Amino acid sequence: MNSCDDQVDMLYLPDYMANWPWRRNINEHYEEISAMSDAWFRGFNAFTPRSQLAFDKCDFELFKIRAACLSCLSLGLERWAMITEGCWCINHDEFPEHLRTGCDLMNLFFVVDEYTDVEPAPVVRGMVDIVIDALNNPYKTRPEGEILLGKVAQEFWQLAIKTATPTSQRHMVESLTAYLESVVQQAADRDSNTLRTIDTYLHNRRQNIGARPSFVPMELDLDLPNHVFYHPVIVELSVYITDLIILGNDIASYNKEQAVGDDRHNILTIAMRQFDIDFLGAMDWVTNYHAEVEMKFLDAIPIWAS
Repeated sequence: MNSCDDQVDMLYLPDYMANWPWRRNINEHYEEISAMSDAWFRGFNAFTPRSQLAFDKCDFELFKIRAACLSCLSLGLERWAMITEGCWCINHDEFPEHLRTGCDLMNLFFVVDEYTDVEPAPVVRGMVDIVIDALNNPYKTRPEGEILLGKVAQEFWQLAIKTATPTSQRHMVESLTAYLESVVQQAADRDSNTLRTIDTYLHNRRQNIGARPSFVPMELDLDLPNHVFYHPVIVELSVYITDLIILGNDIASYNKEQAVGDDRHNILTIAMRQFDIDFLGAMDWVTNYHAEVEMKFLDAIPIWAS
């Protein structure tokens, strides 16, 4: 087997987080709040029966929250911000309304992905413009006959802003807009059958994975000044965490993507092409790179925050 076009009889998933030094913490309100978010989302009837079945099989909110909040296992990004400000007292189990925002956000991600993954770039452009407009105009009456994405995004944001500080609202809109723009770029890559290099892929995917918006629920009760939010430590650590999410997501999703011929936007496919290696070689490379990024994250933790 010398290329990514060869068949693989069995795929193995490495335990790439085996050496992570902090245990996972799940919010004590998760089951209750997740059920509320799920009931809200089901009310839209957003999916075909086949897509709804796939959605029902996956605890999507928990899966995405676990992935997007790697940085919250013990030392979350917003805790880094509070360290910088000299405050250690926050306990996010005390803010179930912010967990609701996180759960609703995961559902918004899912429906955006479901609607845009099969459409050409011009159609995706139109969908994205609708979502961006809904986020920037949460009380505007949505046009009759508009695609459902506008209503989902608007209702998500109407509830979220009730308990979000002005600065966190700005960060959410900014990061979601960057994510949505990257979805358009992914569609353009799909249309042109573009296969990126590892560097250009990661540059695009850091927005496209949705990590930046997923960090925002941790700051919804905080008014973080720019010198804290863009502190070099936070920026550097967030890039490393985002890359870990990308690598883990691509490992987990590769089999489904290659089965439907949509694996060009996956680090394993890109590694196979770029290095002229087979699947097992690519998996080894991605696993080793994951370990390298993990060490960079740990090494970047400043002594004063240990």
